[in-house]
Amino acid sequence: MKTIELLSPADQEEISFLTQAQKDFLTDPKRFTPHDPELEPQKIDLSIPARALFRWNGPEDAQVLICEDPGFSNPKVYSGKNNQAEVSNLLSGKQYYWRVKTEDSLSEISRFRIAEDHPRWIDLPNVTNCRDIGGWKCSDGRKIRSGMVYRGAQLESWEKTEKSLLITPEGVRIFTEDLRIKTELDLRYAEIKTSSPAQQIFPFPLSAYASWSEFGIFTKEQMEYYRQIFELFADPELYPVYFHCAGGGDRTGTLAFMLEAVLGLNYESLLTEYELSNLSISGERTRFSEVWKKFMEKLESLVPGAGIHEQVRKYLHQCGVSDQTLEKIKTILLEP
Repeated sequence: MKTIELLSPADQEEISFLTQAQKDFLTDPKRFTPHDPELEPQKIDLSIPARALFRWNGPEDAQVLICEDPGFSNPKVYSGKNNQAEVSNLLSGKQYYWRVKTEDSLSEISRFRIAEDHPRWIDLPNVTNCRDIGGWKCSDGRKIRSGMVYRGAQLESWEKTEKSLLITPEGVRIFTEDLRIKTELDLRYAEIKTSSPAQQIFPFPLSAYASWSEFGIFTKEQMEYYRQIFELFADPELYPVYFHCAGGGDRTGTLAFMLEAVLGLNYESLLTEYELSNLSISGERTRFSEVWKKFMEKLESLVPGAGIHEQVRKYLHQCGVSDQTLEKIKTILLEP
């Protein structure tokens, strides 16, 4: 039996999955200065999170076991080669235990912690702009639960005539086993065929903002879609949920903004969460764009002088969403 010595992460070390570009974006002064949006797609996808490298001495090929429980009752298993394994997508703010295992060897146990970072970007191979909406602190001091709602880009080929998945087989495993996503809300136009690893799919051909596609989300048809979507969010059996359009910025960004406003995220955080799509391979989304300013003006007109939370609730009331439904959603998605 070969002895296995754990090298990194060191015992009680803190790990962050944010890249430097993702950290820098949160304080980028450009986001707060009026400017015209850059429409050219970004050449490098900066929405992909970092991976943590787990290293050991001993057998070169082994399994890395990671678990929140020191008894390792239901560990995540990563295949390691050449005395190392890459790990991603663990929950922010959590303490984990890890060890390395072969057929005839088992290492001691070591601990590490994931930094209290947000956003929690998701490493989903071949899929851009994927993140967990959890971790943000809301106006009442509670946080949005992690591991419940994910937003991102489409999982399929970008050719409308094709039905093949763009996401890799490893991505499908992450989607179904690690993230355990049950439900997909497809916000693209109805003529696009959907192929997905989710257990159930609900298609909603959404618009965005207030002036996009004539009147954005303020037409009777779109308001009915919003009513149906928020009724789904009130069903605890459907979680975890993944919702997306094509690139995950406009239609997805509008729905995320409305949902997060219902949960009580403050206005500046709502804007930041919207603008994070700039790190993906698409054009810039900014609070200074004409479509965004008209969107805010339309919401303001619903309840002049009120805050964004009240204005969004008013919109959803007009869609036919009850206060009872909104409170159910808060109960499901906010930490105690």
